[in-house]
Amino acid sequence: MPQDNITTLEPTACLGFNGTVPNGLVAVEVDDEAFVAYPLGGMVVVQHATRRDGVCFLRGHTEDVTCVAASNDGRVLCTGQDA
Repeated sequence: MPQDNITTLEPTACLGFNGTVPNGLVAVEVDDEAFVAYPLGGMVVVQHATRRDGVCFLRGHTEDVTCVAASNDGRVLCTGQDA
C-alpha cells in the first residue's frame, strides 16, 4: 500500500500532568512571562502558565522522557531519557 497520502498529525493541545516523573514539572520565568515544562511520553510540553495559546511540543527523544531541568535564568531546558 503506498504511503504517499498519509498525513502526519501534529499535537495542538495537552490535557493534564500525571506526575510520574520525579521533579518533572518545571516552572520558569523568562522576560516576566511564566512557563511550565513537563514530560509527555517522548515529548516535552512547554506552555505559558496563564494563557492557553502559548504551548509548544519539543520532540526528539526516542524513549519516554525521564527527567526535565531548566537553567537558573529559564532560557535553557534540559531533558533526558533512559537508554
